[in-house]
Amino acid sequence: MAEVSIIMPVYNGETYLGEAIESILTQTFQNWELLLVNDGSTDSSADIMERYAGQDQRIKLIYNRKNLYLPKSLNTGFRCANGKYLTWTSDDNRYKKDALEVMVAALEAQPSCGMVYCDMEYINGQGEVTGYFSGDLSGIYVEDPIGACFLYRREVAERVGEYDPQMILVEDYDYWLRISRQFEIVHIPNFCYQYRIHGNSLTGTRIQEIIAQLHRLRLREMDFLLERTSQNEKEVLFLDMWRYSRDEMWRRRSQFFPDGVLPEKLKWLKQLAEIGERDSSKKIILFGAGAYGRKALERYGRDRIVCFADNNPALQGKVIDGIPVISFESLKGVHKNYRIVLSASSRSAIAIAEQLVAAGIEIDSVFPKIL
Repeated sequence: MAEVSIIMPVYNGETYLGEAIESILTQTFQNWELLLVNDGSTDSSADIMERYAGQDQRIKLIYNRKNLYLPKSLNTGFRCANGKYLTWTSDDNRYKKDALEVMVAALEAQPSCGMVYCDMEYINGQGEVTGYFSGDLSGIYVEDPIGACFLYRREVAERVGEYDPQMILVEDYDYWLRISRQFEIVHIPNFCYQYRIHGNSLTGTRIQEIIAQLHRLRLREMDFLLERTSQNEKEVLFLDMWRYSRDEMWRRRSQFFPDGVLPEKLKWLKQLAEIGERDSSKKIILFGAGAYGRKALERYGRDRIVCFADNNPALQGKVIDGIPVISFESLKGVHKNYRIVLSASSRSAIAIAEQLVAAGIEIDSVFPKIL
């Protein structure tokens, strides 16, 4: 019997499917079974799956008659799994060679632990590393820190149950929250996985749907999340949800803060909630030149953006997507002529807002949430 069961749902994954399977075949830990769930693919994925299954008896094929989507395909696969330890992966991502060995060893060494997870690299369509992800488990009640490289015990699945089809697109984060209610989760600070971002990946095509589902999940689990979060985390969670649904979260602020009174670090939100965005004829300075800044640039258009401002000295003086980056000190001399829009993660935005308010710089808006 296999010690590790890996479920891989496949939907029109012909481009990278071979790479994904090869990354499992080359693992240093070899006592595994791979269950490939063909979720109604219309490309050559089935042919690729059958070729690999014909070459290795550890690879098993499951066919859905139609596209059932990820949560149901995962449930179908896990019902057929025999392993002591369970995981799943995507048809466009890759394990590093020692991923399973590292995670199995960690679970064997820590009997009280129900689940482990590793860090991951971001890669592009060509397989080139473009970034890194290392999630801090302490923030699990604010955002998903676990990523896509994980392993959990069979008894975890037996007690937690199946993936929720109603939570499609955030079925993983929902599952981690459910696990965290009953079991210890341990972070392994090793880069053991490569997560591919490309034109057809979920991260690349369905961001707004993912954000909407995340908001629904947070609303459903609100009492649990607020029970587990510190005051600082409540502030980050509130801002994160406010960015998606401002009117709704303004009405719900008393769930986060006593008598609905915003803490000092968020007092600037009250003014934004009351007056909305200011003079739309003014051009904009985006504070934050990272991922949020680039998305804000797409949203507002280059003709409306004067520059980025950023606290990172490595970015100051650079030109990003044709837009110059200035320092905070430079911003202080020109801010009155422009609208200042925060374009950073909620955790960073709170710190930036404190900095701006202390300098007497008015915040015009906060760019809506992205992933």
